[in-house]
Amino acid sequence: MSRAVKRVGSSLRSAKVKSERSERCDDQQGEVKLMFAPNRYIVFSRFNNVDHIHIREYEVKGTGQYPTKRGVCLTVKRLKMLTNRFEDIDEQLRLQDETTNYKVHLGAGVYASVGTFKGVDLRRHWIPEGQLEILPTKSGIFIPRRQWNCLKEKIADLLSSRPHLADVEECLHQNQLDIIDCRECLPFGWAM
Repeated sequence: MSRAVKRVGSSLRSAKVKSERSERCDDQQGEVKLMFAPNRYIVFSRFNNVDHIHIREYEVKGTGQYPTKRGVCLTVKRLKMLTNRFEDIDEQLRLQDETTNYKVHLGAGVYASVGTFKGVDLRRHWIPEGQLEILPTKSGIFIPRRQWNCLKEKIADLLSSRPHLADVEECLHQNQLDIIDCRECLPFGWAM
């Protein structure tokens, strides 16, 4: 019986250590995982020599945490677009009422929006065939107002730990032809 008690005690200690480690996790491959809310993380990873920043909800299965579909993947340029729009988004959250309908394009089909709900929606969008209106998909994450400030702090922590992420510039074009060919700026084409 004392062995069972010891086992339970050690598993509680290891669970506590795991939860502390999951708040900030740097591994050898350069992945950074920062918790901004319970089971919600901002994760920096590198895949095929491309940096990705995931803002994603995780779920616990057994003894591990696994990412869910609720989230969005940002490139470094899209993260820069988001950080450059923090003041505008904060202003919209402050002024938010029943008529608020703010949407900003971050790149490709990803938008940040503030609507009648109290928070920020980071979501991929698309245009159905035969229509002209850009519509949200199910792929994305809603961040309540109380978690938004925590997310901004964790993004600042990520940018300070990975300075090369902050040195990226937004998409800039020499002329209109460059904009028409840019799938980051015009993901749905110029003739929508």
